[in-house]
Amino acid sequence: MSEAEEDLLVAFEKHSVEAIRRALDAGVDPLSPIRGKSLVTSLVEMYTRSTPFPDCLRLLFERGGVLDDPVVAPVRLDDAEALRGALESASFAPDRGVTIYYVSNRSVDLSPATITHLRNTGNAREK
Repeated sequence: MSEAEEDLLVAFEKHSVEAIRRALDAGVDPLSPIRGKSLVTSLVEMYTRSTPFPDCLRLLFERGGVLDDPVVAPVRLDDAEALRGALESASFAPDRGVTIYYVSNRSVDLSPATITHLRNTGNAREK
């Protein structure tokens, strides 16, 4: 693993938008996996959530990163309006299964969750 990749993983843990930007600017490919995981998955699997987390994720999206299941993007971006729109969309089924990212080093099984479960967890807050 390169030093820039190591710096990026530390930046993910700290939710440092500027450090993530520096690592990407230093040449880390936003589409190449680190330790077998996409950069987006690596960020999302970090245990903590902080106010800058959505900005970190947004930066990865701007650089080409993608979620395995884009339907959960409004939840991850803390975007209540977009989540409401997704839930109200005629083509959206609230009981549709979603990809759940396991938090590293935790043993909580969330595999039967749906987008409705995610909405009800409080991850998307009104702004």
